[in-house]
Parts: sequence; structure tokens; C-alpha cells
Amino acid sequence: MRLFDGILAGLGALGLLALAGWSYLQFPSLAKGYEARLQSGVEAALAESGHDWVQVEMHGQTAYLSGQSGSEDARAQAVEVALSAMGAGGMAFGGVSQVEASFEEVDLVSPFIWRATRTAVGDLVLTGHVPSEAAKLSLETTANALSAGEVQDRTEIAAGAPEGNWLAVADMALASVAELDSGSARFEDASLYISGIAMDNERRARLSAEIAGLGEPFSGYPDIRGPSLWSARHVDGVLVLEGEVASEAERSDVYGIAAAHFEGEVVDEMRVAGEVRPGWIEGARLGLPHFARFQSGWFGFDPDGDGFTIAGKASGSVLAYLREDMANLGGSYAVTIDGAEVAVDVSELADLALTGDVRADCEAQFAAVLAANTVVFASGNAEISRESGTTLDKLMAVAGQCDEGLVLEIGGHTDSIGEPVFNVYLSEIRAQAVSDYMVEHGFATERLRVIGYGPDNPVADNATPEGRAANRRIEFKVLEQDE
Repeated sequence: MRLFDGILAGLGALGLLALAGWSYLQFPSLAKGYEARLQSGVEAALAESGHDWVQVEMHGQTAYLSGQSGSEDARAQAVEVALSAMGAGGMAFGGVSQVEASFEEVDLVSPFIWRATRTAVGDLVLTGHVPSEAAKLSLETTANALSAGEVQDRTEIAAGAPEGNWLAVADMALASVAELDSGSARFEDASLYISGIAMDNERRARLSAEIAGLGEPFSGYPDIRGPSLWSARHVDGVLVLEGEVASEAERSDVYGIAAAHFEGEVVDEMRVAGEVRPGWIEGARLGLPHFARFQSGWFGFDPDGDGFTIAGKASGSVLAYLREDMANLGGSYAVTIDGAEVAVDVSELADLALTGDVRADCEAQFAAVLAANTVVFASGNAEISRESGTTLDKLMAVAGQCDEGLVLEIGGHTDSIGEPVFNVYLSEIRAQAVSDYMVEHGFATERLRVIGYGPDNPVADNATPEGRAANRRIEFKVLEQDE
């Protein structure tokens, strides 16, 4: 009897499957509706997983995939995503039962570069590489919507785009370039460089802030200038000097300052115009040594408008010292500094043997920075010398990498010369000066502790000048919150 019941149940299940298949074949409208739902679901799953370059066409429960990609892994992943997008597959379970893929392999390029240029007559020209046909079409559509002139799309499809939402950043770049009076965007791997002219101050500041504020994994480098008589700008690792100066002596003076403070090539495109602009050379002398150390940006002088304008990205100490010096500029010219603070390169710590213990590793990195870079103070007080700027920048970079749950103790130490009580006081106010600098540059006050040890913990012999110099130091200890 049980066997008979089992046979009946099996026949019933087969009947239901047959009925489902018959319904699917006899009612084309149901089939087409089901295909449309499958296609919509597969397309959504592919887009969500970063495979928006794939085109989908459903025939029954078979998904036909096409598109261009330079990555074998990406093509295999697209097939897997399509298969699992709408269920287990098969007549009984619904979903995609099989995938037929006819992908076109494209070249892998490195670096991956895309450009957009707005000409003086308002045309937009797109060149370089895009990651997919869908991205190419989307950017061309966006460009046509933004441009009052002609759009020339000369881009080619290639693989090699960085991880992340590449298309969203390219869209932002197009929108920014369209707002410039003239200029261009260069999107190289994960770095976006935008340069050009914007006559309006508010628009120039807004665009620069938006570009500089790009989130990880992307970085933005604005070089948006106003009308200027003279300017200096960072372009692809070169410092370019442009515009008018009053004499060959001024030209030589400005070039000499730039060459003395910039580590790379300085290009002199200045011209002698003969017209004297009283006071401008003092601004160039004060600002150019600091601007030469910017990672990117523009330094312009407009005697009839904004005066001196400095915008770009630099370390905290460079921006701080620039502001201090430009505040001393006399005369009638305004000074505008729109700097974005960025961490310095601490790649020299890459060879440090790390243990995986976040506390120990953080402390080891502080020790490595301070072993090679000293925090120097004026004699007998807590004024930090400007020669310590690079050290402070590196300490801030390490602090930014340490776990947010850790507390940093900044300890001040002195040699044994002088009254012990005064030395303890001096060591404490020097440690406090370092703490104040870190707080001014964005580090959380509650994560810092200050202590003055005076001469009590020497690391060298106080009987020699070298030993006393080694004992005058700042140290970092890394603690847990409850210590």
C-alpha cells in the first residue's frame, strides 16, 4: 500500500511539472512576462556586483550574455552571477537554467587614463579609455546634456579601470569641467586631476573643494585658477611659473626661489612686461617656498581682483607655515589660502617588521619616525622649530594609521643640565606643544595624554654633548583607553 501511495505521489509531482511546462508553452504571454522578470533580475544582479558592462538577453530560462572585458576572472564571475541571480534554475525551481556567453576580450591597459577637455568655444572632447560600452554611452550622454557646444567622443574600451565606482567619478569630472570657462580633467587610475580657468570666485572654491574631497579609493587634485597676472602651478610633477614680471631681476628672483625649494623640475614660462606692481614680489617671496612643497595646486596673483590666491593639497606643517608667513604680508593685496591637508608619505616604514599587535606596531612606527627625525625646540622654551615640520607631518601620518581605540602618551625628556624642577616643567610644556599641534591638525584631544619626565629617563650619557642632545627628546607611548 505504501509503495502504491509513493507511486501516486511521484506521478502527481510529474503531472504538476508537466502542467507547468504545458502552461509555459501554451501561454506565450506568460512566458514573455517571465523572461522579462528574469532579464530584469539578472541585469540588476550584474550591475550590483560591478558587471554593468554585460548585456543580457533571455530566451526562456537561458541567459545570453555579451559585452567587452579584458579580465578572464570578470567574465567567469559574470556567468556565476547570472546563474544564481534568480534562484536555483531549472523548470521546477524557476530562475536561470543555463548561460550562454559570447564575451569579447579587450586590451588591458596600464595606466588607465580617461580625459575630458572643454575648449574655449565650449566643446567637450573625450579621449582615452573607458571600461565598457555602457560607460562609454553613459558618459557621451552626460556630455551632451552638459555641453552647449559639440561633443567629440574619441574614447576606446579597455580593461584596467581601478576598483570602485569609476563611472561616478568620471561623471563628476565631466560636470566639473563643464562648469569651467576652459579646462580639462585627466582621470589616471584612481587619481583625478582637474585644471582650468573659472572666473567666478565662489564657483572656483566650490569645485576645488568637491574635487579635493573625493573619497577612497579615489583622490582628487584640483588646479582651478582665476584670471591672474602671474601664477605658479604643479603639473605632473613639474612646477610651472607663468605670467608677467616687471624685470629680468624679478624673473631671476622668482625662479631662484622656486628652484631652491622644489625638488623636481621648474619650468620658467614667465615674460618680462615692464609694468611694476608694488608689493607683489614680497608675496611671491613669502608664499612660493611653501607652495613649492605642495603636492598639487595653484598660486596666482591678480592685482585688480583677488590679490594672492593659493589653493591645493599640502601637509599640515606646510599649510601652517604658509599661513603664518602670508599673514605678515603688508600692502593692499588680499590673501586667500584654500589648502586641503593631506598625510605625508611614510613609505620608509614599509620595511619595519610588524607583529600584527596593533598597539606594539603603532608604537614601533612612532619610534622609527623619531629615530630618524627629531622634534627640535628653541633653547629653553617650548617653541617648535620649523625644521621639525616634516617630523610633525610624519607623526600625524602614523597617528592617523593607529587604531582609534588606542591612546597616545606624549612624553617630554630633557638632559640633566639645569634645575631638575625646571627641566620637568620644560619637558611637560614641550610635550604639550606637540599635543597642541596634533589637536590643531585634527587629532582627537581625548586620545592624547601629556607627561613631562624631565631628566629622569636618559637614553645616553649626559657627560657628553652628543649624549645630552639624545636625551632632549619627545617619545610616544601607546596605551589602552583604561590605562
